[in-house]
Amino acid sequence: MFIAVLIFAAHFFDWIFSHTKIPDALLLMGVGLLMGPIFGFIPPDFFGAAAELAVMLVLVIVLFEGGLDLRFKTIKQAWQETVGLALASFVITMALVGIVLWAVFGFELIVALIVGSIVGGTSSVVVIPLLEQIKIKDESKTMLTLESVFSDVLAIVITIALLEVWRSGQVHLLNISLYIVISFIGASALGIVTAFVWARLLSIVRPMQNSVFTTPAVVLFLFGITEQLSWSGPIAALAFGIVMGNIERFNNYLEREHPFLRYALWSTALSDKERLFFSEAAFLLQTFFFVFVGLSMRVEGVGVLVIGFVLVVMMVFMRLVTIKLVVKKDVLVHDASVMSVMVPKGLAAAALATLPLQMGVKQGEAILGIVYAIILFSVLITSFLVFAVHRTKLRHRYAASLNKFS
Repeated sequence: MFIAVLIFAAHFFDWIFSHTKIPDALLLMGVGLLMGPIFGFIPPDFFGAAAELAVMLVLVIVLFEGGLDLRFKTIKQAWQETVGLALASFVITMALVGIVLWAVFGFELIVALIVGSIVGGTSSVVVIPLLEQIKIKDESKTMLTLESVFSDVLAIVITIALLEVWRSGQVHLLNISLYIVISFIGASALGIVTAFVWARLLSIVRPMQNSVFTTPAVVLFLFGITEQLSWSGPIAALAFGIVMGNIERFNNYLEREHPFLRYALWSTALSDKERLFFSEAAFLLQTFFFVFVGLSMRVEGVGVLVIGFVLVVMMVFMRLVTIKLVVKKDVLVHDASVMSVMVPKGLAAAALATLPLQMGVKQGEAILGIVYAIILFSVLITSFLVFAVHRTKLRHRYAASLNKFS
C-alpha cells in the first residue's frame, strides 16, 4: 500500500513542480525522513543487503537514460571545460572540508582529507533528474551531467588511495593518475563498443516478444563487467547511453559522408516506445531513490548535523567561486546560477563513508555521521536553491554575483 501511494505521490509532486518549481526530490526526501529517522515507521536496516543492489540499479538506469539525451556535438564542445570544472570543484571541496575538519575539529590531516575526498564529487543520481526539470542550454546540461559522473570516479579512486596512504604511510601519485586515466579510457571504450555492437543486433532482437527489457539487461551486464575489470561502471553506462542516443545521427553521417560503409556499419536506433519505457523506468526508480535517501539518513546527534550543515553552506559558497573561476563567460548567467548551486552528494559518498570504519580509522563512526549529514543537507539545499534561482528574488543576487556571464 505504501509503495502504491508513493507512486501516485511521485506524480503529484511532479505536478506540484510544474506549477511551483518546488523540486519533487525535496518532497520525496521529506517523505523518507518522516517515515524513517523522524517517526521511525521504517527502520534503517529494513531493506538489508537488497538496498545496495537497488540503489546501484537506479544509478545504472538513470545514467543510461540521461546519456540518451546528450549529443556528440555538445560533448565535443563541452568536454575540456567539464574536465576543468570537475577537477577544480573536487580539489577545492576536498581541501575545504579537510582544512575545516583538521583545523577546527581536530581530525588528523590525512583523515580529514579522506572525508573531503568522500564528499568531493556531485551525485549523478541527483543531478540528472534535477536537470530534467529545469530549462538550461544543452551544453550546460552536458557539463553538469559529465561532471557528476567524472567526480564520482575521482571520489572513489582518491578516497581509496588516501586510505592506503593512511594505512601504509606511502604516497603513489603516479599510480593514482594512471589508474584514473585507464579507468576513464577503458570504461568509455567498452561502453562505446558495446553500444555499436548492440545497435547492430537490435534489429534481430526487437521482433522477439517482450524484447524491450533486453537493452536495460545489456546496460546492467556492461556495468557489472566494467566494475569487475576495476574500471568505472558509471562511465561505461553513460557512454553506452550517449552512443545509443546518437545512432540516428551516426547513420545520417554515414549516408552523407561514407555511403560505401553504410551497409557495413548501419545501426538500429532506439524506438520511441523504448525511449518512453526507459523514461518511465528512470522516473519510478528515481522516486524510490529519493525516498530511500531520506529513510537512510542517520541522525547521530545535533553536533554532527551542525557540522554537516556548516560544511554544505561553505561548499555552496566555494562552488560559486569555482564557477566564476573555471566556467567560460559565454555561458548564460541563468545556467551559471544553476551550476553554482549543484553540490548534491549521494550514492558514492554513502558507500565510501563506510570504508574508514571498516579499515579501523579511529574517527570512523564520526566520519559516517558527518558524511550522512552532508548528503542530507547537500541534497536538501541543492533542491531548494534550484527552486530559488528560478522562482525567487535570490536569482537576482546570483545574477549580480555572476555578472561576468552572458
